[in-house]
Amino acid sequence: MNVAHLMEPVPPGDWQTIGLAFVGIMLLIGASEGLRRSLGWPEEFTRKFVHILVGVMMFFIPILLDTALPMVLIALLFIVVNLVALQ
Repeated sequence: MNVAHLMEPVPPGDWQTIGLAFVGIMLLIGASEGLRRSLGWPEEFTRKFVHILVGVMMFFIPILLDTALPMVLIALLFIVVNLVALQ
């Protein structure tokens, strides 16, 4: 597997884009949970809603990035967060 492209310098714009995506995901989670509680919907709503919208967002994010490293790091961050949440 060739991972040399992960060692390329990352332009500041990529970090800003991935930072905005991260903040957007956190806001999306909070908004969907608030919506679920206010409307009395089941907890399954939050999970499905967030997964669908984050999937669409992540589909388009690579168009805005010049390098792959920020996407790899945000994926690893969410893996760690999910592992900690399962404990």
